[in-house]
Amino acid sequence: MTVTDGRAESPMVSRAALDASVRLRATALDDAAIHRIRSGPAADGGTAGCYQRLDERVVLHVVRQGRWSINRPGRRGDAVTATSGRFVARYDDRALEFGAGPRTDTTVLILPAGSLHGLLRDGGVCGSAGSPPLRMLTAHLRTVAGLAGDLPPASVAAARDATVELVRGILTDTVDGGEPLLAPALVVAARRVTEELLAGPELSPRTVADRLHVSVRTLHRAFADRGETLMGHVRQRRLDRALADLAGAGLTVGEAAARWGFTDSSHLIRACRGRYGQTPTQYVRALSERG
Repeated sequence: MTVTDGRAESPMVSRAALDASVRLRATALDDAAIHRIRSGPAADGGTAGCYQRLDERVVLHVVRQGRWSINRPGRRGDAVTATSGRFVARYDDRALEFGAGPRTDTTVLILPAGSLHGLLRDGGVCGSAGSPPLRMLTAHLRTVAGLAGDLPPASVAAARDATVELVRGILTDTVDGGEPLLAPALVVAARRVTEELLAGPELSPRTVADRLHVSVRTLHRAFADRGETLMGHVRQRRLDRALADLAGAGLTVGEAAARWGFTDSSHLIRACRGRYGQTPTQYVRALSERG
């Protein structure tokens, strides 16, 4: 763990972005980082600058005091502002401008995005910093920053994992609270999980929901918003993969059925007839003739 004070020791903010009235304290936490940024009573009403782009990162801002705004350059209508007692979480996948009001005190947490797939929409998520999960997170971050330099590597890794889990819980609460704009990202993440588990008997709505740290109800609602069901998607993908193996890998109908989660060859045949009006053999033959 390392701690630095000053204007330039941040992978998040460019060197020229912070003026002399801004103080930064940064704590490295394995592949995550905690920043405490405070702006003074600047005469011009605040300070502003540009973020450096951090690929595959989620950035969470918790504003204790003042105002912190984020905006995509050239698109002022896209600005997101977190005022005192609020938080904003976003993907850091593009260059962004920031602005801080005078006497602003904010904690900025940077985490790998892979741990939080499906829990953020493109524009980010805002909420109250006074909720119990946020208060637990800020207390945890305060403790971790205070122990900087004293924790052994195993404890650093544990602190990092605990931080990710706390943030996941916060974002999951937002998802389960019924945020409709998160549904498309959740569906994409769920489809990614189903592809990983497609050939396994353990694939179920509960398994996918547990992997994404959301409720089964929220998962079903996200797919319903798109006019489909999770298991309907799974059945279609299994049928697609079975037919691809019949066409390209030379498997028999029974072998393809066993490989992709069908009860037996009759089950696969019924699924193919129901979807395409043909048996698997007929479908593959017609596909070959068209190709």
